[in-house]
Formats: sequence, C-alpha cells, structure tokens
Amino acid sequence: MAIPKYSDFYKPVVKLLADGNIYSTKEIRSFCIKEMQLSQEDVKETFANGNFILPNRIGWALTYLKKAALIAQPGRSQYQLTEEGIRVAKEDLAQLDTNYLGRYDSFLSFVEKSRNEIREEERLDRMENAESPLEVINSSFNEINKALMEDLMQQVMKMDPYEFEGLVMRVLEKMGYGTENENIVTSRSNDEGIDGIVTEDQFGFDKIYIQAKQWSADHPVGRPEVQKFLGAIAGQGGLKGLFITTSDFTSGAKDFVKKQLNQKIILINGSKLMQYMIKHNVGVSVESVYEIKRIDYDFFSGE
Repeated sequence: MAIPKYSDFYKPVVKLLADGNIYSTKEIRSFCIKEMQLSQEDVKETFANGNFILPNRIGWALTYLKKAALIAQPGRSQYQLTEEGIRVAKEDLAQLDTNYLGRYDSFLSFVEKSRNEIREEERLDRMENAESPLEVINSSFNEINKALMEDLMQQVMKMDPYEFEGLVMRVLEKMGYGTENENIVTSRSNDEGIDGIVTEDQFGFDKIYIQAKQWSADHPVGRPEVQKFLGAIAGQGGLKGLFITTSDFTSGAKDFVKKQLNQKIILINGSKLMQYMIKHNVGVSVESVYEIKRIDYDFFSGE
C-alpha cells in the first residue's frame, strides 16, 4: 500500500498519547506502523536521496500537532498530550485533520505567510492533501533531474560514436576506475569488439573491457550483441566487462548475462548512464546547492 500522508498520522499519534504518558519517537513510530497496518516494504520505502519516507511523514505530523499545541515535547524525542490534546483525544479525534488544526492561532501563525494571497480554508485544504515540505523538495528535485536526464541524453546522442566512447571512459574515470593515463579507447579500425579498457583501480589491478553502443531508445541491445562482446573479452583473456548503451537491454540479453559463471558482465542502460554523468558532474555543472539543517540536540544537552 502507499504510505499515508503525514496528516493521516495525526489520529494514531494522538490515540497513542491519549493516556497522558510520555512516549518516544521510536514508540510512536512502532505504534503507527501497527495501527495503520504498514508492511515492511512500506517501512523501508525511501526518497531518491535514500532517506526513509515514513519517519519523515511521522515527524511532520508531530511538528504540526506541536504547533497546534496539542502535544508537548518534555524531552529530546519525547512527546505527550497537552490538556487541549487530551480533550481532543476524548471528544474530537474523529475530526482531527489539518483543517481541524486551523482552529488554533498558534498553528495558523506557523503555516501562514500571507493572509491576503489565499483564504485560510483554501490554504488548509491544500495542506491536508499535500506532501510534507521535505517531500516537496524531493519531488521537485526528481522532476529537475528527470528533465536534466532528457536534455543530457539529447546532447549525448549528437556526439559521434568515437566521442561517445571517450565520454564513457571519462565517466568511468570519474567513478574511480583507473586513471587517464592507464585507461584507453581502442582504435576504430582494430578494436576486435572492444571499445575501451579500464583498470579496476588506480593501481592497475585487473582489466575491465568496455563495449559502448550509442543506440536510439527504440533499438535495445539484444543477446547476440552481448554474446559477441563476451567472446571478445574471452579473446583478450579477460574476465570482466561493462556493456554500456544509450538505449536499453532486452530480457534475453539480461538473462544471458545472469547465466555466466566464468566471466562477469555488467549491463548499463541509458538511464543509468545519465544518472552516473549527473552524479559525477560529467557534462553538467552545479547550478544551486541547498542545505537542510536540523536541531543538534547534543549541542544543547552539553554532551
């Protein structure tokens, strides 16, 4: 199932805290998982940056409940209901959503930046159905990267095949394979089925043979091409290969690679190649950098 919105966690949080006791963030999270019948797959789901989604959404639910003064934080990562929170738990739990939090001036002053732009009811409705602020950032980041990958692919497809092979080698160097002086792009006339050779590390241990296919998206690499590449590696006495394409690989090609026991071949499609280029700043440059910071509780605790 899809992980519930952060506002969906208001009710289970208040339900747990209804006895007036203090609960830790970990206890709240465990209760929410059980109460909302979330699977292990839900719990392990992450954003594109690798951060877990569930703690983020529960965290924002706790933030908004605290801003509405329904819960208090008596200690680090500890929460309990206020007197008003206890009343809500007894009388209005079924009504608890972001619109309900709009009854409290402390919450409105937190979420409102301009009363003149959007009516209060509209603003709260938008919040009720919205992603958390960090999720908005992650979603925007993904959209930007998706557009960047498309633009980057267009530029890569304009390169001539020999330039593309050089680009592939440049990406691998940035990823830590060998050095510029050790890695080579084979000549066009006598490559024997090998487009390039990189060393596995900067010391020159183990050669990795490269095949690079600058093919359009509607022309996936099939099993025959991978078999030829395997034969070319064997002809060089090699054991490891990287087959890189701007398109993709057929299921037959992928199945063939999985069955190989003596030689290891890694398949990298166009999408993955673009991701590597972006990650290692090959053909792209950094436009903006944003830092997201949090409270350092250790600093304030004197530890």
